[in-house]
Amino acid sequence: MLAHTCSGIVVGSGCWAMCLSICCISLFATALGFGSDLDLVDSFLTLQPRQDLEGTDGLIRTFGPPLCGGEDPCDLPPSCPAGKEELCRYDVYDSAVAAIYFVKRGRAELALPILDTFTKLLYPTGPVPLGRLYTDLPSNRTLTLLAASLRSHGHGSESIAEQHVDTGNNAWVGMAFAHYASATGSACHALVAHDILEALRRSTSCNDALRGFMGRPQSSGFYRSSEHAIDMYALARMLGETEVQQSARAFVKGMWGQNSNPGCSQTYHSSTSGAKRCDPSPRLDNTAVAADVQIWGILAQVDLDPARVHGLLEFSFSPDGLWTQDEDLAYPNEDPLLGVRFSSFGNGAQWEISAGFAMALKESGTVMSQFLSNQTASQSAVVKMLEDRRQQVLSSLRILLRRYRCIPGSVLGGNFSAWKQNRQCAKHGTCGRHPGGSDTGLGWAYFRYPHVASTAWAGLLFLQEAGAPNVNPFATPANQMPIYSAAMGTRC
Repeated sequence: MLAHTCSGIVVGSGCWAMCLSICCISLFATALGFGSDLDLVDSFLTLQPRQDLEGTDGLIRTFGPPLCGGEDPCDLPPSCPAGKEELCRYDVYDSAVAAIYFVKRGRAELALPILDTFTKLLYPTGPVPLGRLYTDLPSNRTLTLLAASLRSHGHGSESIAEQHVDTGNNAWVGMAFAHYASATGSACHALVAHDILEALRRSTSCNDALRGFMGRPQSSGFYRSSEHAIDMYALARMLGETEVQQSARAFVKGMWGQNSNPGCSQTYHSSTSGAKRCDPSPRLDNTAVAADVQIWGILAQVDLDPARVHGLLEFSFSPDGLWTQDEDLAYPNEDPLLGVRFSSFGNGAQWEISAGFAMALKESGTVMSQFLSNQTASQSAVVKMLEDRRQQVLSSLRILLRRYRCIPGSVLGGNFSAWKQNRQCAKHGTCGRHPGGSDTGLGWAYFRYPHVASTAWAGLLFLQEAGAPNVNPFATPANQMPIYSAAMGTRC
């Protein structure tokens, strides 16, 4: 096999596309004098291919070409095969996080094309792929909520890569509009955020004692998700919608200690069952502790009960918890990389979640300092431990960014077939040397592909480390939300 050397990585001819995408970004960044980690994040996110939406740039392609090298066989298929653009993914969540990063970076003009695309998709003028329309909204326009992932082009159902209309994903889109509106004073972008929240409230709300919101009601996803409730809480707080905020908080608090798995009582359970609308019974068929629920809850400040924060941090760093380390076998002689698993049943660090975890550790240090204020020795040791762990994740992400000029979803090798053979291997026994990426433990995996969400989250972490104010994507923006009126419309 022919081989090429690219930034120190030896790749086979089948992976040559990686050099065009990753190494040339490095050369381009160097030529323009980009030296900082944030510049590398900017470079990846701005050069990553975009969706073709009626001749204009749309959402950002979720994954780049596979990162092959070292002893790992180049057996990952292209994330977007040439001539088969219908297989490419453009996830709405990833683009929403990227838009928030651009706003927090002070580059709102780079977020605007993403938001313009969302606006076109949210307020369709032609056929609606998934058929559900919402009227009588704050804007007096007709809106449809977004599917989880879109294709590079197409119309109607042909434009959908993953058809689930997910409450959390749409809340993230609303959060992107809210952050942009606050940063720029654009009232019409605030109006879009209010429309999204109202459509979600109307279609997903549960009004029993547990409260909260259904995950995917348009496709019989009647379960209630803690992660979705956290997203809804953050969006509602940004927009001053206290009723939605209170419902989300009540649900998340109600999920504390509901995980029946031994050793998991000091965590938030992920979801209820979904046998019927607003099913109140805790889900028992998957008792994995989802990292995003624990981490994002801290960032969103949904429930900052110090005893609970202390308990979930103890769990996170326990042997059966979330903390883990990986070896990047493309660089076998380097130090291990430290991060967190996607869930307690998963295997391998997932770097989007790891970046958020590091951000949350900074918030946790303040909570723990107050919690242990009467125990000086314990306070000092715990706060130091959290800061040490935060720095270890930060260092690992910095290594990955400088190594690959992006952040992959995982550094573990192997393809989909390997993942099927090693699924939940951390729970059941020994994992293979190339186990098929980082297993979430929840039914899918992340592989060695450059990943938009992981890179954007890392960018937010680097902004936090640089001392930039108010970069937490779940926090209420610093500037007051602009006042809107229905008369202004949503054509911003």
